[in-house]
Parts: sequence; C-alpha cells; structure tokens
Amino acid sequence: MRQKQKKTGINWEKRQFELASALFYHDLRHTADKSPSSQIENWPLYVRVAAEMAVEAAGKFIREYRRSLGGKDTGGSCHAP
Repeated sequence: MRQKQKKTGINWEKRQFELASALFYHDLRHTADKSPSSQIENWPLYVRVAAEMAVEAAGKFIREYRRSLGGKDTGGSCHAP
C-alpha cells in the first residue's frame, strides 16, 4: 500500500516517526545518566510516558514545520527534520 505524498516527495509520517524516536532515545539516555538507580521500579511507567511525550512533541513539531512551509513547493530541496 503506497501513501499519497504531496509535491515535496517527503514522507511526513516517516519523518515524524524518526523525530519521535530520536526524542525518545535522547530522553532515555539523559534520564539514565541523571537519575539514581533506585528509581528502577518506576522505569516501565517512565518509558511509557516518555514515548507518549515524544510522539506528541514530534507531531506538533511536524505540524508547525509544515505550516511554516505554507504552499511553497520546495522541489525536493526541503531540509525537513
């Protein structure tokens, strides 16, 4: 099944997934470095919340980025996140 893409040829769903993944892993690495190991019992809850927040943040970023592009046809030269 192929997804419909606009003139830019950018797969925005893939971009959003990649951004959410990067945010999620960055947050996990940062937390693992900064939090005490005694909080390991809360880890499953933290991972779930961190994933939800990363998906939400990535979605908002992509929507705002696309809105900032407006109707411009970037012709593949767009430096999308």
